[in-house]
Amino acid sequence: MRQPYAGGIGRGRVAEMRADARRSSPIRAILVAVALVASGCGSSDEFERREVAEVQAALERAGLEICSSREGELLPPDAESERLLVVAEDCAAGEDARANVQITAWDDEDARDAAAARHESHARPTSLGYGAVWTLGDLTIDLSGPRADAVSDRVGEAMESLGAGD
Repeated sequence: MRQPYAGGIGRGRVAEMRADARRSSPIRAILVAVALVASGCGSSDEFERREVAEVQAALERAGLEICSSREGELLPPDAESERLLVVAEDCAAGEDARANVQITAWDDEDARDAAAARHESHARPTSLGYGAVWTLGDLTIDLSGPRADAVSDRVGEAMESLGAGD
């Protein structure tokens, strides 16, 4: 007859190990996400100059109206320019049916990728801790603010049509 291993893991130790794994998995997930963004995963393949006008046109082709458009007043470090849009399926539908789209042009690929990583870690105040960010050439396109799911979906479709990375 085989003797049980005296140094084995008992039920209490297994439960303790499972609890440790549950506590550390959110931290691991955040670290993996930040590492992926920092390594360039999800960014557009090439750093090339892109135009805000092509992003606006893609949003309109996706069925969104541009309710307002203005230049950014206070640029983030290493940013060249910034355009702030408010978009909706119907601008007359009111504030809750709108979304904020911030398009920022960056000096270089590292600055663009760092901005995308800051958004992913919710450190950039303009993202309000929720939303999405895409990279397209030298641009980051940041979707934020309270919004209807349909608006978010259409912005996503527009970014996909341009080949933007998320």
